[in-house]
Amino acid sequence: MFPGIKVRVVNVVDLTVLMSPDDHPHGMDNMSFNALFTTDAPVIFAFHNNRWLIHTMVHGRSNEAASCARLYGSGHDHYPVRHGSAQ
Repeated sequence: MFPGIKVRVVNVVDLTVLMSPDDHPHGMDNMSFNALFTTDAPVIFAFHNNRWLIHTMVHGRSNEAASCARLYGSGHDHYPVRHGSAQ
């Protein structure tokens, strides 16, 4: 259907790993974060809660500008948040 497209799915159980280890003891260092979430492709976080929570956790990461949070579930805003741009 879409030859050449690659998709990686990462199930994050402990959201605090998205943070820097300077901000939380469970936080992931930049090398590990970049290896998992990549530095050269869009990253979409499908999340069922507050999109700003994801934004604050990935703030300062090397691929922050290419990341967005999409919300799902009843009563949630379903518009993406593009980091690095005014909302």
